[in-house]
Amino acid sequence: MESKSLHVLITMTMLAVILLVWTRATHAALERVEDAYELPLAQVERWPLSDSTNIVIRPCDRCDRVVLHVSRETCYLTGTPARKTERCRLSRNRGKSARDSLLRRKSKIHDRDNAFVYVFYDPENRSVASIVLDTGTDAEDSDSQ
Repeated sequence: MESKSLHVLITMTMLAVILLVWTRATHAALERVEDAYELPLAQVERWPLSDSTNIVIRPCDRCDRVVLHVSRETCYLTGTPARKTERCRLSRNRGKSARDSLLRRKSKIHDRDNAFVYVFYDPENRSVASIVLDTGTDAEDSDSQ
């Protein structure tokens, strides 16, 4: 009888250890690394004009302003957010010339009601990974040039 009780105790302990390890692995896999805002163009109150500055957005009419930090590592794209990660690997989509290209494209948008901005950022430190300007055209715009 003692042997059977010991066997049950060992089995229960092993199951508890497996459950503990599995639970921690599951939580690690579900950690949020990036968050995003999808906004109409008018809800961007201030665009970043240089590295180490901010983009100021208002997520909704009654929401408080949100200030997010851009840096020289921020990626600037035009077009849809499709393939964003792949497109951001290209160095031409970062820095001053990419930002200036996006801002020039923004200033030329005629149909502002169909233009959207996607701001992808790290929720922990509020740093912007990428800003995508979707001009509302059917064809994907070229990346910053």
